[in-house]
Amino acid sequence: MTHLIFVCKYRKKLLVKFGNEIKQIFYDIADEKDLSIIEMEVDKDHIHLLVQYNPTQSILEIVRHFKQISTYRIWRQNNNHLILKNNFGKRKHFGVMDISLVVLEM
Repeated sequence: MTHLIFVCKYRKKLLVKFGNEIKQIFYDIADEKDLSIIEMEVDKDHIHLLVQYNPTQSILEIVRHFKQISTYRIWRQNNNHLILKNNFGKRKHFGVMDISLVVLEM
């Protein structure tokens, strides 16, 4: 299990407008890539995910899937909206923390 944090470029408050769409896109990606989203919180400028994944998958691969696919889909769904083009997916803004089951049981 891992805790992922994705941040919008320049901490723009894009998720106020697009948060629900991004949330659904992340759930769709998780289903397609055999991942389980245990918890997800969307704030104005970042997203927290608690993801259960297969040990054969690398965290780098998981982050890449979420970033690339979500960026492409949000652009496509919003006709390549100018705000999105300039502020979504251009930089490597994410954080990762591995979480053990022992910590979760406490």
